[in-house]
Amino acid sequence: MWFEELKNGKFAFYEKYTDRFTEKSKRVSVTLTSKSNQAQNKAQRILSDKIKERNLRKDNLKLTWDVLYDEWWNIYKNTVKYNTRALRITSKHKIDQYIPSDMLVTKINTIFITKIINDLYYEKNYSYSYVSSIFALISLIFKYSLQQEYIIVNPLDNVHLKKKPTTLSEMDTKNNKYLEHDELIEVLQLSYSKNETYGRLFEFMALTGLRIGEAVALQSSSIKGATAKISSTYNHNNGKLETPKNEYSYRSISLNKRCLVILEEQKQFNKILATNKDFKNQSFIFSNRFGNPINVTYLNTFFRKSIQPNLVITQKNISSHIFRHTHVAILTELGLPLKSIMQRLGHNNPKTTLSVYSHITENMKKNMEEKINLINLDV
Repeated sequence: MWFEELKNGKFAFYEKYTDRFTEKSKRVSVTLTSKSNQAQNKAQRILSDKIKERNLRKDNLKLTWDVLYDEWWNIYKNTVKYNTRALRITSKHKIDQYIPSDMLVTKINTIFITKIINDLYYEKNYSYSYVSSIFALISLIFKYSLQQEYIIVNPLDNVHLKKKPTTLSEMDTKNNKYLEHDELIEVLQLSYSKNETYGRLFEFMALTGLRIGEAVALQSSSIKGATAKISSTYNHNNGKLETPKNEYSYRSISLNKRCLVILEEQKQFNKILATNKDFKNQSFIFSNRFGNPINVTYLNTFFRKSIQPNLVITQKNISSHIFRHTHVAILTELGLPLKSIMQRLGHNNPKTTLSVYSHITENMKKNMEEKINLINLDV
């Protein structure tokens, strides 16, 4: 880029470029009132946008946000599972508050997207994971747009979502992801007293680390001796069995003696349920009175109404996922390596396991303190 001072005291900025269709050398220009560094940076942005626009196909200049989204969505929706589709739809509803449906795609630039992300994360204080999901959706759409040559440069290439420093509240939340031994016993005893099937399900999850969808999807054929084969998950949103979360989630896990007792007790209870005329035998182990997999919505209501108000030892928020995290804590206390824990849980990203693994339990703290007290340097 270069500039020339005009007779009227203003400054004309120029930039050369090669036309992508004719391959001829051309130039663009813009006139500003100053030649300061700030003005030069502004001129560079304007000239770059002009070059991008000129290198676009003329019919793409009128492409609007809603048309681009619909085109992308009609392809994308067939490549992902129900829950992922639902997440993208939720993100799109939020994005619609910022990007008008008739806005030209060529007008959606880095500055515009940065303002959206900053407003959501830093001003409105939405969670990092929520804003990341919105960022991911916009990124997917513009990657598609780039592939189709609707745009020349992806405006998200220079947009970055920097995570805010962890607060004390967030640190407490991380520590509350799992149950200590006495807390687990309290929750299980209370669950058994209110609903035996739920109690057996929660104990089984704490002993195996299964996701709730994986646990309720277990059928009689899933159990071979002391091994459980995890090959499906129950999606409570659409009421269907689906393939596991990812390729690492396909796995076989060993069951201890207590797990086998739980399974046998639940099978015997299912025989009683089968005497009900409304019961349809589908071989699900943890089923409701109709023979269907237990729905997590009912479990959440159970936690909220029957468990949470009656807890004495623990004040942590109880959810079905806390038993999976508790299993990580149990295996950590046993001294098992991170890799083996990841394999048992079906994790492919160590960060997921480390979120619990790195927070040592009270038992490990006490054990460390006892060993530290034994240190004597004999000076």
